[in-house]
Amino acid sequence: MNPPRRYTDYLVSCMGVVAVVGLLIAGGLALWAHNYVSDQVSNQLASQQITFPAASAIYPCATGVTSEDCFP
Repeated sequence: MNPPRRYTDYLVSCMGVVAVVGLLIAGGLALWAHNYVSDQVSNQLASQQITFPAASAIYPCATGVTSEDCFP
């Protein structure tokens, strides 16, 4: 025996609401984790006085400069 259509619609709608709430929570946690990790890495590098050269020093072609060092 098939359940009534109204019950099926209600069940599917509730599952959709649960999915939306779950995805919102997961997205919020992902944003929080990104900010936390980024801050921790920045703080640790700063406290240990670790620096990196500019991107143009590592990749001279990244700045859009055309020279014989840049290969097509």
